[in-house]
Amino acid sequence: MAPLREHHIQLSLKEAKQTIVQNDFEVKGLIKDLWDEKETPDRDTLNDINVRLAKAIRAHKQSIVELEKLIFEFSKTKTSSPICDTNSLNSELDGFRNQLEINLAQLKKANLSAQKRIEEIERKALLSGNQPTEIDGDASSTLRRRSQIGMGKHNTAKKASVMTDTLLAVSQLMASQVSRSEATLQSLANQSNTVVTTQEEFKSMGALIGQSKTLLTKFGRREVTDKVLIFLAIAFFFACCFYVVTKRLF
Repeated sequence: MAPLREHHIQLSLKEAKQTIVQNDFEVKGLIKDLWDEKETPDRDTLNDINVRLAKAIRAHKQSIVELEKLIFEFSKTKTSSPICDTNSLNSELDGFRNQLEINLAQLKKANLSAQKRIEEIERKALLSGNQPTEIDGDASSTLRRRSQIGMGKHNTAKKASVMTDTLLAVSQLMASQVSRSEATLQSLANQSNTVVTTQEEFKSMGALIGQSKTLLTKFGRREVTDKVLIFLAIAFFFACCFYVVTKRLF
C-alpha cells in the first residue's frame, strides 16, 4: 500500500505543478493585455481584464496551496525518491511563490499604466468636446453637449470606482501572500530553534554517555583487581592449610 500511495502522491505533485505553470501563463498573458494599448482602449475592457485576472490569480494561489499540501503529505512518507525529494519540492514551491509575487507587482504596474493611458484618451476627448463652434449657436445643442459631458464624467467616476475596487482586491491578495511568507519564515525560525535545542540535547547525552563509558571502564578494572585479590586470598588460605597439615604430620 505504501508504494502505491507514494506513486499516487508523485502523480498528484506533477499535476499540481503543471496546473501552477498553466495558471502562471494565463496571468502573464492577461498582464500583457493590460500593457498592450490595443487591448485596453476603454475602462470597460480594462475592468473585464481585471476581473479575469482576479479569477486567474485566485486559481494560481489555490494551486500553490494545493502543492504545499501535497508536499507535506509526501514528506510524511519518509521515503527517498530518485525523482524528487522534499528539499527540491520546497525549492520549487518557493520559486512558484516568488513568481506569484512578481506577477502581482507587474499587475499593479500594468494597471497604473493602462489607467493613465485611458485617462489621457478621455481627457483629450473631453477637451475636444468642450471646444466652442461658431457655426452652431443653438442653445439646445450646447445643453445637450454639456449633458453628454456630465454623463461622461459620471461614467468615468463609476469606472474609476470599479478600478479602485479591483486594485484593492489585488492589494489584499498581495497582503495575504506577504502574511503567508511571514508565517513561513516564522515556521522556519521555530524549526531552527527546535534543531538547535535537539543538538544541545544530543551534546548533553553524548557527555553522559562518555561519563558512563569511563565509569564502566573503571568498574571493569576493579572487577579484575577483585578477582586477583580473591585468587591470592584462596591461594594463601590453601598454603596456610598445607602448612598446618605438614606441621601436624611431620
